[in-house]
Amino acid sequence: MRYFISFLLCLFLISPLLPQTSASGADSIVKYYIFSMESLEDEKKVVDYIKKHDGVNKVETVLDRHWVYVHYEDDVLNDERYQLRLKLGSELGYPVERWEIQWEHTEGQD
Repeated sequence: MRYFISFLLCLFLISPLLPQTSASGADSIVKYYIFSMESLEDEKKVVDYIKKHDGVNKVETVLDRHWVYVHYEDDVLNDERYQLRLKLGSELGYPVERWEIQWEHTEGQD
């Protein structure tokens, strides 16, 4: 037990020295609500379409809630987030009913 407490104390003391990174590895994460995405086939179409866009780092879905999380990289995609919402509905037939920015790296933030 004494060694375990010592181990925890060491972890606590060296944690400020470890490099700080974001958990997502992305510049922003946007959550899209696509209620027309109902089946696994729909999910695959949506994910494959989103992954084609430059700067998309990762795509996660929660099919039963119709959620799509898109992890974006690069500042270039400030306008792309808006364009992607329009394209999903007009080009693919899966309109985005609602969206939320879950996380966004801002300038000057470490």
